[in-house]
Amino acid sequence: MTNDAKTSARQAFRRARGQHLFRAIWTALNGESNELLKWEEIRRKLRAGTPIYRGVQSVEVALIQGSVNRYRDFDRAFMPSQAHTRARWWSIGEARYSDVDLPPVQLYKVGEVYFVMDGNHRVSVARQLGQEFIDAEVYESRVRVPVRPDISPESLDVISEKLDFVEYTGIDELRPAVDIELSLRGGYY
Repeated sequence: MTNDAKTSARQAFRRARGQHLFRAIWTALNGESNELLKWEEIRRKLRAGTPIYRGVQSVEVALIQGSVNRYRDFDRAFMPSQAHTRARWWSIGEARYSDVDLPPVQLYKVGEVYFVMDGNHRVSVARQLGQEFIDAEVYESRVRVPVRPDISPESLDVISEKLDFVEYTGIDELRPAVDIELSLRGGYY
């Protein structure tokens, strides 16, 4: 790696950490969540089916909203929230600045949202460097309710209630074009 790549990667990491701190303050002041979605919570609450391999695809980086295991290491924008990620982040950043091809990340897909199985640092570096798409091996889990990129940890209970409603009524099979949206918890009962 060149010294330019090392310097650029270190500067990019400092910017990413600064953006994380700004986002943490901003979301706290606005009462919003800055957390990545947790795969296990989504899988359990939305009763996601067994993942099916969909091959290598080009995935929009902005649609990657969660992680399987590293959800504490990055914030909702995939900026590093922990200092211990620095060395790994730097090495990925140096590779990107040196135009080294990196292997595809591995993602779970639920609805329109993706969760990182492998490649959290590659996603973080891609987000910081403004990369719009990333190559990924995609494994899709089906659910009976829409899951959109604006999903938040706080909205999971309402979506879970919607799933109960859909399963109880079978409305998704009776009227596939109908999508009933309620935003208040308890509204589907």
